[in-house]
Amino acid sequence: MATFNLPATQDALEAHFKSSFIQPFHETAIPTPETVKRNAAGRIDPYITFQYGDVTDGYSETFGGAETGDFFLPVYFQVVSPEASISRKLYNKLLETMLGFKTPHGGQVRKGVGGASLPMANDDGTILAYVNPSSFKVKVQLFS
Repeated sequence: MATFNLPATQDALEAHFKSSFIQPFHETAIPTPETVKRNAAGRIDPYITFQYGDVTDGYSETFGGAETGDFFLPVYFQVVSPEASISRKLYNKLLETMLGFKTPHGGQVRKGVGGASLPMANDDGTILAYVNPSSFKVKVQLFS
């Protein structure tokens, strides 16, 4: 039976990014005005959400044309803050933290899509928070 090294790779990624920030990380759905996390006073403290995507083909072939068991595991982040500048600074720190990190049982973290600062608005159009989404991918291998 063939298996991925997904649990070890996910554990290494989470230990790395969680140890690099004082802000909490939550493995939850992309936040909305209804689901955004608030403190006891009802305010939004900066935090980061993340999700893992489905593995995709790693597009690897050897010189002889044989395919390898390489795949990419995407991980998606959303930096959430009540102020755009704080969201941007945390996003920049996330880039610095993730790019170049190599998991023990996978490959080096690479950049995916993302990078804009998006407002999260209430029903009346007032800005509730700013969200900076980003994605990364790391190579994982299929073992037989």
